[in-house]
Amino acid sequence: MQAAQYALQGFLQAFSQFRVDEMMVWWVEDATAFFPVEHQRERLNGKIAIHSGFEQLIRHVRAEGKTQLVIVAEDLQEQESGDMSVITFHLRGDPLCRRTFVLRRVNDQWRIVHLHASNAPLTLTDRLVHHP
Repeated sequence: MQAAQYALQGFLQAFSQFRVDEMMVWWVEDATAFFPVEHQRERLNGKIAIHSGFEQLIRHVRAEGKTQLVIVAEDLQEQESGDMSVITFHLRGDPLCRRTFVLRRVNDQWRIVHLHASNAPLTLTDRLVHHP
Protein backbone atom coordinates (compact mmCIF):
# COMPACT_ATOMS: atom_id res chain seq x y z
CA MET A 1 0.00 0.00 0.00
CA GLN A 2 1.30 3.44 -0.96
CA ALA A 3 1.97 5.89 1.89
CA ALA A 4 -0.83 8.24 0.77
CA GLN A 5 -3.26 5.32 0.74
CA TYR A 6 -2.17 4.45 4.27
CA ALA A 7 -3.09 7.98 5.40
CA LEU A 8 -6.44 7.73 3.64
CA GLN A 9 -7.14 4.36 5.29
CA GLY A 10 -6.37 5.92 8.69
CA PHE A 11 -8.95 8.61 8.03
CA LEU A 12 -11.56 6.15 6.71
CA GLN A 13 -11.13 3.82 9.66
CA ALA A 14 -11.67 6.68 12.14
CA PHE A 15 -14.66 7.89 10.10
CA SER A 16 -16.25 4.44 10.07
CA GLN A 17 -16.20 4.50 13.88
CA PHE A 18 -17.35 8.17 14.17
CA ARG A 19 -14.12 9.30 15.86
CA VAL A 20 -14.11 12.90 14.59
CA ASP A 21 -11.02 14.15 16.42
CA GLU A 22 -9.02 11.17 15.15
CA MET A 23 -10.38 11.79 11.64
CA MET A 24 -9.14 15.35 11.67
CA VAL A 25 -5.53 14.37 12.47
CA TRP A 26 -5.21 13.50 8.76
CA TRP A 27 -6.20 17.00 7.51
CA VAL A 28 -4.14 20.15 6.93
CA GLU A 29 -5.35 23.39 8.53
CA ASP A 30 -6.33 25.08 5.25
CA ALA A 31 -8.08 22.04 3.73
CA THR A 32 -11.29 22.30 1.73
CA ALA A 33 -14.15 19.86 1.25
CA PHE A 34 -17.29 19.36 -0.76
CA PHE A 35 -19.67 16.97 1.04
CA PRO A 36 -22.54 15.33 -0.83
CA VAL A 37 -25.10 18.04 -1.53
CA GLU A 38 -27.73 16.33 0.61
CA HIS A 39 -25.48 16.96 3.64
CA GLN A 40 -23.81 20.29 2.81
CA ARG A 41 -24.48 22.56 -0.12
CA GLU A 42 -21.43 24.83 0.16
CA ARG A 43 -17.68 24.21 0.16
CA LEU A 44 -16.22 23.87 3.65
CA ASN A 45 -13.08 25.98 4.08
CA GLY A 46 -10.55 25.06 6.76
CA LYS A 47 -10.14 22.26 9.23
CA ILE A 48 -12.55 23.77 11.78
CA ALA A 49 -15.40 23.98 9.25
CA ILE A 50 -14.71 20.45 8.00
CA HIS A 51 -14.68 19.15 11.59
CA SER A 52 -18.07 20.78 12.17
CA GLY A 53 -19.38 19.35 8.89
CA PHE A 54 -18.37 15.83 9.90
CA GLU A 55 -19.95 16.27 13.33
CA GLN A 56 -23.25 17.26 11.67
CA LEU A 57 -23.02 14.36 9.22
CA ILE A 58 -22.37 11.87 12.01
CA ARG A 59 -25.31 13.24 14.05
CA HIS A 60 -27.50 12.65 10.99
CA VAL A 61 -26.21 9.10 10.52
CA ARG A 62 -26.63 8.30 14.23
CA ALA A 63 -30.21 9.63 14.07
CA GLU A 64 -30.82 6.89 11.48
CA GLY A 65 -29.80 4.36 14.14
CA LYS A 66 -26.29 3.57 12.91
CA THR A 67 -23.43 3.17 15.36
CA GLN A 68 -20.73 2.84 12.71
CA LEU A 69 -20.29 2.84 8.95
CA VAL A 70 -19.03 0.08 6.70
CA ILE A 71 -16.69 1.84 4.28
CA VAL A 72 -15.37 -0.33 1.44
CA ALA A 73 -13.41 1.68 -1.11
CA GLU A 74 -13.85 0.00 -4.50
CA ASP A 75 -12.14 0.78 -7.80
CA LEU A 76 -9.49 2.71 -5.87
CA GLN A 77 -7.04 4.55 -8.09
CA GLU A 78 -4.09 6.67 -6.99
CA GLN A 79 -2.30 9.21 -9.13
CA GLU A 80 0.85 10.44 -7.40
CA SER A 81 3.11 13.23 -8.58
CA GLY A 82 5.88 14.49 -6.33
CA ASP A 83 4.38 15.64 -3.04
CA MET A 84 0.77 15.39 -4.25
CA SER A 85 -1.54 12.43 -4.61
CA VAL A 86 -5.10 12.16 -5.93
CA ILE A 87 -7.03 9.09 -4.79
CA THR A 88 -10.45 8.26 -6.21
CA PHE A 89 -12.84 5.43 -5.39
CA HIS A 90 -16.47 4.35 -5.23
CA LEU A 91 -18.63 3.24 -2.34
CA ARG A 92 -21.11 0.87 -3.96
CA GLY A 93 -24.76 1.06 -3.07
CA ASP A 94 -27.74 3.23 -3.82
CA PRO A 95 -26.75 5.92 -4.22
CA LEU A 96 -23.38 5.26 -5.81
CA CYS A 97 -20.92 7.32 -3.76
CA ARG A 98 -17.95 8.82 -5.58
CA ARG A 99 -14.99 10.13 -3.60
CA THR A 100 -11.90 12.10 -4.55
CA PHE A 101 -9.21 12.89 -2.00
CA VAL A 102 -6.24 15.13 -2.69
CA LEU A 103 -3.32 14.56 -0.34
CA ARG A 104 -0.04 16.43 0.07
CA ARG A 105 3.15 15.24 1.72
CA VAL A 106 3.88 17.56 4.65
CA ASN A 107 7.05 16.92 6.68
CA ASP A 108 7.21 13.35 5.29
CA GLN A 109 3.58 12.62 6.25
CA TRP A 110 0.61 12.50 3.89
CA ARG A 111 -2.26 14.80 4.82
CA ILE A 112 -5.64 15.48 3.21
CA VAL A 113 -5.92 18.88 1.54
CA HIS A 114 -9.23 18.37 -0.28
CA LEU A 115 -12.20 16.02 -0.38
CA HIS A 116 -14.83 16.02 -3.09
CA ALA A 117 -17.73 13.70 -2.27
CA SER A 118 -20.75 13.23 -4.49
CA ASN A 119 -23.56 10.73 -4.65
CA ALA A 120 -25.29 9.58 -7.82
CA PRO A 121 -28.63 7.78 -7.70
CA LEU A 122 -28.58 4.46 -9.50
CA THR A 123 -30.61 4.00 -12.66
CA LEU A 124 -32.85 0.98 -13.11
CA THR A 125 -30.15 -0.64 -15.28
CA ASP A 126 -27.51 -0.02 -12.57
CA ARG A 127 -29.80 -1.57 -9.94
CA LEU A 128 -30.29 -4.70 -12.06
CA VAL A 129 -26.57 -5.08 -12.80
CA HIS A 130 -25.22 -4.32 -9.30
CA HIS A 131 -28.10 -5.53 -7.12
CA PRO A 132 -29.78 -8.54 -8.77
